[in-house]
Parts: sequence; structure tokens; C-alpha cells
Amino acid sequence: MPGSICYNRPKKRCPFSFSRYLSIRRLRYSNNYRYQWNLKKMTPIQYRRHLQAA
Repeated sequence: MPGSICYNRPKKRCPFSFSRYLSIRRLRYSNNYRYQWNLKKMTPIQYRRHLQAA
């Protein structure tokens, strides 16, 4: 991703790191904790394990 590496800010945090952190957190919540109504009311991780066990 161009612009995600901050070469001109050696001591400060990159402004993209916080948005990346939020997007990773949002994906983790969506995949592990939020129930999907179209996946038999399971989270995507639970549904995948359910399909693998069958």
C-alpha cells in the first residue's frame, strides 16, 4: 500500500497505523463475535468449523 509507510516521521506514529488497527479490530469482531443471520445464527468462524465437522 503506497503511503502506509511513513519515512518522514521516524519518532511519531504513522497516521495509517491507527486506521489499520481499527480495520483489523472491525474484521476480528465481525468474524469472531457478531452473529450472522444467514449462517445459521453463527459467527463465520463457528460456521466454518461446523461445515468442516460435517
